[in-house]
Amino acid sequence: MTVVGSGAASGGAQLLPEVLAFSSSLPLDRQLLREDVIGSMAHLIMLSRAGLVPREAAGAIRSELVRVLEAATGLPEEEDVHMAVETLLARSLGETAGMIHTARSRNDQIALDLRLHVREQSALALEELSLLLAELAERAGRERDTLLPGYTHRQRAQPVSAAYYFCAWGAMFARDLELIRTAASPEMPLGVGALAGTSLPIDREVVRQLLRFERVTANGLDTVGDRDFALDFAYAAARALLHASRVATDVIDFCTAEFGYLRLDDEIAMGSSMMPQKRNPDLFELIRGKCGRAVG
Repeated sequence: MTVVGSGAASGGAQLLPEVLAFSSSLPLDRQLLREDVIGSMAHLIMLSRAGLVPREAAGAIRSELVRVLEAATGLPEEEDVHMAVETLLARSLGETAGMIHTARSRNDQIALDLRLHVREQSALALEELSLLLAELAERAGRERDTLLPGYTHRQRAQPVSAAYYFCAWGAMFARDLELIRTAASPEMPLGVGALAGTSLPIDREVVRQLLRFERVTANGLDTVGDRDFALDFAYAAARALLHASRVATDVIDFCTAEFGYLRLDDEIAMGSSMMPQKRNPDLFELIRGKCGRAVG
């Protein structure tokens, strides 16, 4: 360590292995590879249209990005997924690979990757919740005349239909669906650079349109530090898991001999290694356990 430095840190190959291992986020953000490549492709198209990257170089970089995405394994040990991708590009293209980072910082790059990732995960969650709601509605329609006790304090309180239970579960997940629908950020962050933009003649609208965001972010300083959308999605997902745990608890109780309201089909009932009469609700116990682990 020196007292006064005369230049910027070079990083990369000169880093101590221990420093690289400690500072690397690659073990976690490998799952952002797809988003990182997609964002880079959109950025590359914009750079090419703006005349900042020659068309021939842009074509070569694009081809290598496709290869990186198709391989999806063997990322070099770098500080993060962005540097890992650029290292792979440099191995094939040399200095040409550096053009992909024109007018871009890892600050706005990771902001884009995370927004794309949350948007994709939100879409998957919405699809699964929609299927679940359709199944609950269909089952409720078939159980309108099936009567069950309703409970308060785990004591029988008022008679309700089985459909009433299915609709209650559906109401919970319907709220989750609406909350998750609003979690993904509609704003495209790329172009703000490290925090205050760039003097190069970029066009953020091109990237916005390619990646199908509603608008670009307004303030770079806010953009690079904003993770509200990730927190919103994490909360929405955690709440949906709490609801799943609540449903699983009802199913576990209702499957017991003491309640006897539900019987698990053979396709989802687990047996016992010692007692052949058992029909264990392992699946729903695991749902509760996984939900508990997710929410901490």
